[in-house]
Amino acid sequence: MNIILLLLISFVNIISQSESGSLMTVNKIKIHIGNSGELGAGFVGQKYGGVFEGESFLYSSGFYLAGKAGNVLWGNGVFLSDHNMNDYLPGNVDSNSTLSKYKVYVVKSEDPDFGESWQEWRQAVEIGAIFYDGDGDGSYNPIDKNGNGKWDENEDKPDIIGDYTAWCVFNDSKVTAERKYKNVSPMGIEIKETVFAWDSAYGEPLSNTFFVRYIVENTGKFYETFDSVFFGIATDPDLGINYSEDYTGTDTVLQSVFAYKNAPDDTAGYGDNPPAFSSVLLHGPQVYIPNETYLDLNSNGIFDEDYDQALESAVIKRGELLGEKIVYGARNLNLTSTSLYLKSWNVFGEPDNESELFNYLIGGRLGSGIPLDVSSFDAGNGSELGAAADTINPKFMFSGNPLNKTGWLCTQPWDYRMVLSTGPFTLRAGEPVEILVAYVVGRGSSPMNSLQKSKGLTDMIIQFYNSNFAVFPLSVNEKTKAFQNNFVLYQNYPNPFNPATVIKYVVPQVASSSSLNVSLNVYDVLGREVATLLNKKQPAGTYRVTFDVRKTGIELTSGIYFYKLTAGNFHKTRKMILLK
Repeated sequence: MNIILLLLISFVNIISQSESGSLMTVNKIKIHIGNSGELGAGFVGQKYGGVFEGESFLYSSGFYLAGKAGNVLWGNGVFLSDHNMNDYLPGNVDSNSTLSKYKVYVVKSEDPDFGESWQEWRQAVEIGAIFYDGDGDGSYNPIDKNGNGKWDENEDKPDIIGDYTAWCVFNDSKVTAERKYKNVSPMGIEIKETVFAWDSAYGEPLSNTFFVRYIVENTGKFYETFDSVFFGIATDPDLGINYSEDYTGTDTVLQSVFAYKNAPDDTAGYGDNPPAFSSVLLHGPQVYIPNETYLDLNSNGIFDEDYDQALESAVIKRGELLGEKIVYGARNLNLTSTSLYLKSWNVFGEPDNESELFNYLIGGRLGSGIPLDVSSFDAGNGSELGAAADTINPKFMFSGNPLNKTGWLCTQPWDYRMVLSTGPFTLRAGEPVEILVAYVVGRGSSPMNSLQKSKGLTDMIIQFYNSNFAVFPLSVNEKTKAFQNNFVLYQNYPNPFNPATVIKYVVPQVASSSSLNVSLNVYDVLGREVATLLNKKQPAGTYRVTFDVRKTGIELTSGIYFYKLTAGNFHKTRKMILLK
């Protein structure tokens, strides 16, 4: 990175972040969140970019988006490490990007119920933010209805995930003359971004991770449909002071790209044990595939929920507060490709036009569209693999395992950019898709041990995601403030469900008694008890109970039900949905 350009970008972003951004400091990772899609561009103390344990690990991060409008190819994005790739402005499509309401909204678990951040979320909801609709009236109105000073299940609440949640909205309306690709016009695309993380008190992997959710929408301003759309997560890892000595790779099992070192960093940086960094795709966009994810009974190529038959369902996990959103007749796309490139590499440099970007996101190609040859590709060991090189999928660059030195490996350390891509999918007007990624940092006792640890933490984060952010992996230290001092009743999983679902709860250490009588009951919307799942004394611990509607002895119809945990003076009720 040119030092003059770096300082100019830093200065611009310090100003914009102070006015409209947020500095996330909830756990071991400190990073700036901009209000137009940029992450990490700015100083954290004396360090630039994303900071982990006091030293930089990430220069900047953002995204790429490319697709087709009829026969017209387009591409755009926000990635400040890519020269002039900053095509989005704060706010909704057709809005004034300079308005103060188009900022980063932040809510924290420590904020008082119904306090300032909860009230400010009203403004965020007006421009598209999600919220918990406790009273079911379709509007956001965070009021303490019973005056008890605490939030209850029937009261509205911001979309709080973890201990820190930041939200903003931005769109691709920057004028063509100011975009990187001068022949690409605005497409009327709006993106709502949520960044969330958990407190360091929970220990690894949550103390080493933050999550980013993108809700991507074609507003229909210019085109009703975009086809062959790809979305790419772009990162520029700088692992310490010697950032030009980073290696990269792909882990197709963990759906991630990673950066690591095989030698110590400068003694003024991380020293003998620099960390490794991964970006991982947790769920890709939702796609409908006729006669594969649904039976297209009317042969119109579009899933009609009231007519066609769903064969699969995509799942959008939104945490224990909002539960899960089921998208019938669709599936979540997985990792499509990875590209690991250099800023000025003449073989595989930054994408200079929409065609090169599109080829990168498809994967397995050079920017020109020429297929990538594993055996002759620079910076890798493909030429040493012999006939095995022909068996390697070029869409996933450097997909070998550096820990045991097998497969296609990166052999030349450089200042790489990493792009994780998912697609193709269709963006129809008014039908947004959701994409969720995690950023994970692992630091072990040596450079390669850090890579091993990073992979282990990434696997744990995937488990955590699969539980809808409710069930901690077994290796996480459960002696935290939540488990020591408070009862916890988690959102059931799956939800909606049929015919069975699992309810998890935590009984904390209680000084007055070695065990408490704990009851768990299920009620219908009229308050009638339909099942008693538990009624006995239990010592401190974490428990799971299965609610199976077939074992209730009565016919339960589709609809909303409530489950209530009672123990001593503790009472907690949550909502669940039976969908037959």
